[in-house]
Amino acid sequence: MRVLLVEDEPEMASALRAALKRYDTLVDHAPTIAEAEAALACDLHDAVLLDRQLPDGDGLTLLRRLRARAIASGSCCRSRRPGDRSAL
Repeated sequence: MRVLLVEDEPEMASALRAALKRYDTLVDHAPTIAEAEAALACDLHDAVLLDRQLPDGDGLTLLRRLRARAIASGSCCRSRRPGDRSAL
């Protein structure tokens, strides 16, 4: 399985990458929506692990664009915003 990790915080990206690699998952990393869109244009990924708070916008914006283009990758959003009691 090949996953695109869209995460701008280096420490979080490193931890998630290490965790996924333990399960033999290939992980590509994009710290911005723009870089994620460029990576996804290659159509190589089975899934997207997506942060919501990115430097160039809300990760849900990217998710909406992917769904509008009928991109088949599975997606999971991860977020912890001020006032949130839990995160995913």
